[in-house]
Amino acid sequence: MNWLKLLRYDIRSGLLRWRYLAVPLLFCIPCFYNWIQIQNAGCVGTWMDYLVGCFKGILPVASMADFEFPILWFLVMAGCLFLNLDYPLNDLTDAGQQIIVRCRNKKAWFLSKCVWSLLSTTVYVILGSVTAFAFAVFSGGSTDLNITCDVMQKALGIFCLTNPGAAQTLLVGVILPYFTLAAVNMLQLALSLVVKPIISFLTCVCLLVASLFYSSPYFIGNGAMAARSGILIDGLLDPLPIALACAGIMILSIAIGMIRFNRMDHLRWEE
Repeated sequence: MNWLKLLRYDIRSGLLRWRYLAVPLLFCIPCFYNWIQIQNAGCVGTWMDYLVGCFKGILPVASMADFEFPILWFLVMAGCLFLNLDYPLNDLTDAGQQIIVRCRNKKAWFLSKCVWSLLSTTVYVILGSVTAFAFAVFSGGSTDLNITCDVMQKALGIFCLTNPGAAQTLLVGVILPYFTLAAVNMLQLALSLVVKPIISFLTCVCLLVASLFYSSPYFIGNGAMAARSGILIDGLLDPLPIALACAGIMILSIAIGMIRFNRMDHLRWEE
């Protein structure tokens, strides 16, 4: 079995699942909350206003007295982790054992799962973007790629000091959140080969929570917080270090996961 056949198997078995239908419902929660805030502020939100609102996060924490847990942001981030939690290791049982034997290459199996993880994250962000687009359409807002400063300030509490263009808005609302989710999902995949899947999930969740307290590009999670973006607010986090940190986490996770899986006895998953 060549690598492309293995990848097609992962796409068919790992992506064509009913649970992805829950993703629009998941994004509906922050979109609906943001719609209420936008209506109360007397504004009309654009597509990017709603999408940026889903990945708003919180401003850098100055003191615990000012801390407010971003439940909606956490729901979107942890939801993606939970969606990707079980498939790779479930595939190590039953038919998955035969796939590994036919593949005759453990590295190819793991690389296929890494590509699946990236594709799953892509589907997640696309479905979230479509949900935000639908809210903009049905609320009478614009579907362009710009944000509205009034919406950012009056409804979302992000006091923009700059006026970003469409490319910059895409960077804040789509590209950086995608890279952040892709990195944390890849880390979860690698950790699941070392510890139990639920432990790998909780570890990544703890890293996301830690990023709420440490406004640094090297704390994974900050890249998916529009409220900490230097593109929207001068003096905050620049996108380049965030992108490099995410790329570094993905590369390191792939390397560690490949080495670990190549050395482990996959038959133990049948126990």
